[in-house]
Amino acid sequence: MAEETIFFATAIARGSSAPFANSAAIAAATGARGLSGVPTATQQTNYTIAFEELNGEIAKLRTLEAELKKFEQQLEAAGVPYTPGRWPGQQ
Repeated sequence: MAEETIFFATAIARGSSAPFANSAAIAAATGARGLSGVPTATQQTNYTIAFEELNGEIAKLRTLEAELKKFEQQLEAAGVPYTPGRWPGQQ
């Protein structure tokens, strides 16, 4: 548990939310394995943290996806030759 606390504190200090969300999700899932009762308050908190952090990361990914599509269109319009992972005329 102390290692997780140090990890969380380090991740927050570095301004990184993704490792925290991932760890919170793992902590919530791990604690619930094999239980048939209601999740504990700690598990619910971990789930809430992970859910909120994930939504923030999804929003960032959607923004990046839109920027990438615009960039690919600019490459296509400029006549840049084919590059791996990009198909000519790709929409």
